[in-house]
Amino acid sequence: MKTSTRRTFLAAGTLVALLVVSVTVYAAATSDVKFTGDITTTRVSGYAGDKVTLKTTGEYSPAISIAWWEVADIPGQVKARFRHMNTGDIKDATWDNISGDYERSKKRVAAVGANDYIYKVQVCTNDKKDTSKNVVKGMRVWVRTLKHGPPLSLTGQNSAIEDTRNHCKKWHAAVACPVGQLASAVVVHTSGGVSALTGLALECRPLINIQEAKTIPSGGKRR
Repeated sequence: MKTSTRRTFLAAGTLVALLVVSVTVYAAATSDVKFTGDITTTRVSGYAGDKVTLKTTGEYSPAISIAWWEVADIPGQVKARFRHMNTGDIKDATWDNISGDYERSKKRVAAVGANDYIYKVQVCTNDKKDTSKNVVKGMRVWVRTLKHGPPLSLTGQNSAIEDTRNHCKKWHAAVACPVGQLASAVVVHTSGGVSALTGLALECRPLINIQEAKTIPSGGKRR
């Protein structure tokens, strides 16, 4: 960020007026990073269903956390949080199909470091014989640590961040963004009947250093 100041002197006889106008503008730094290129969507961890994509506008904000709530064992709200890679500004996107006393049921998986962003997710469900009744009861996420550079880089962290509820019995296959990419959106999958959370996927994109115009080498296969 930089602030420019303009001073104008107005003279009338012996009267002098000082006018100060301050204008704040966003100036890209040499290390600023943004999304670039096409979206890659992972497979679904859990059970695929009706899709709702949680994302923010703009080209700068990967996902940093996923929270979810339930009532009567039915998970009906998901909030994904995103952080601007250069300014640190936070924005949320929410799928909401819940009512009643649900606030105390909150569970959350979140990046810890100031430059950590989600690239991989895994869900756990209850394990009903009737798979139409299976819903999400746990989550894990993994993060990559961004180094703005130059040179621009992402370092994957091996440890998962986990939160679960009772009846978390079956961990489904984890799904991950390709090398050199971060999650630009969280795709919520829900069942038709009661519209409960049944699975998650990620939309992923490569990164570019704005001034260098250099990207991290990336693979395009979904996982």
